Amino acid sequence: MVNLIIYILLFSIYTNVLFFENANGLNWLLYSIPLLILSIVVLAKNKKIKKKSGLLFSIPILVLSASIFLYNNVFTKFNVVIIPILFLMMYVYTIRPTFRLKELLLDLIRLIFKKFYPSYIRNFFNLVSLNMKRLKVKKEFKKRLLSVIIVIPIVLIIMALLVTADMQFKNLFGFIFDSFKDFSIFKLFIRIIVITIMFIFFGSFINYLLYGYSNEGTPGESKFRIEPFTIKLLLVILNIIYIVFDVIQVQSLFLHQVGSGIVYSEYARTGFFQLMFVSVINIGILLISKRSKKECLSIKNLSALMVALTAVIICSSFFRMYMYDTAYGYTVLRLIVYATLVTETILLIPTLFYIYNSKVKILKHYLIICLFVYTLMNVYSIDKIIAKNNIDRYDRTNKVDVTYLVVDLSYDDIPELVEFYSKVEDETVKSDIKDLVCDKYASKDRNIVYKWLYREDKNIFEYNYSRNKAYKLFDKFECDK
Repeated sequence: MVNLIIYILLFSIYTNVLFFENANGLNWLLYSIPLLILSIVVLAKNKKIKKKSGLLFSIPILVLSASIFLYNNVFTKFNVVIIPILFLMMYVYTIRPTFRLKELLLDLIRLIFKKFYPSYIRNFFNLVSLNMKRLKVKKEFKKRLLSVIIVIPIVLIIMALLVTADMQFKNLFGFIFDSFKDFSIFKLFIRIIVITIMFIFFGSFINYLLYGYSNEGTPGESKFRIEPFTIKLLLVILNIIYIVFDVIQVQSLFLHQVGSGIVYSEYARTGFFQLMFVSVINIGILLISKRSKKECLSIKNLSALMVALTAVIICSSFFRMYMYDTAYGYTVLRLIVYATLVTETILLIPTLFYIYNSKVKILKHYLIICLFVYTLMNVYSIDKIIAKNNIDRYDRTNKVDVTYLVVDLSYDDIPELVEFYSKVEDETVKSDIKDLVCDKYASKDRNIVYKWLYREDKNIFEYNYSRNKAYKLFDKFECDK
């Protein structure tokens, strides 16, 4: 236990060094790897690993952490929240695996809040106190520690004198003293407070994880059931509506048989958001249909028919989104719509199996599919894809939304913008790109961005590949810093 307490203290200090006043970047990857190792070792030594497959959550954790290091797009903000949730889900599915949504949500709530219970904080401090009393420091260790305390100040004084005496020596060892330039007693005090809070946080969490959470009971299955007639009536009415709607989709979208007074190009470019939400609602209804008090073949067949009709609705939404992109170009939101539609299509497969077989662990399949799609989206730079496709569209149509490419996207698309800026012949477009880039990235009015790009004390822990690459290319726009 003494070693664990020391590890928790060291990890608290380590986490503070990674994140205190630092931007998101390499620090998330450097944070996730040791935390995964520490978690797995602690759980294994205390024999809390009940299902090893739960450790597979470490794969998306590492991929999302690497994404924060490599890219700088909209997913970075999401990943900062999702990565801690994935850690919690790893603990749930490793210690006490559950495939019921209610149990999963309750367990996540327990892991988030119960570590703050006074009893678990008090228990952790009791363990710290008890183990510190048992810790016997050898006299030899005390002597060596005292020697180090005496030697370090003397060495620093001598090094400081030598650095100021010789320029070449300063070039070699001056970096040692550069780190003390911004030294502040107030900042040190704040760091100590933060480290203390994190020590209590990690300690009480591990204490709860090992001695509280694993020994608690799991909630029983909900008794909520719906009358079969209600489900049948809902499915019959919706299926009739969807049959009519799907027939219209086939005739209008795919056969181009639209009514008089309707322009096909305008008709095909609308309604994709509405249809996407309808398909999401349908999946929810299909899951609710399994809450019938009495399962019967007619409900299963009606549900299966809704799966097929929902697939047509998804296709319609996808096609409308494609037509809209062809006319107006790509955006982050539109690519997310594509990803959502693809995910929904895949989700229909386990849903169909679940309709006829209640033993199918539907939550498990949904979780794997959604996590896989989201992780895959983080593997590629979405902003770079958008920029490349919109620039290619400019070559075909001579149309491009420069404001969106610069203002609404991130560092990830800067290489594409630089290439576009260097080859575009339209002086108006070229001028717009330069003005927008310089205003967003090189203007002192943009304090946050300017502060990072042009400050000299960048920290290795906030290193971001995409941001660093963009920084090296900004001179191409000839901005006045």
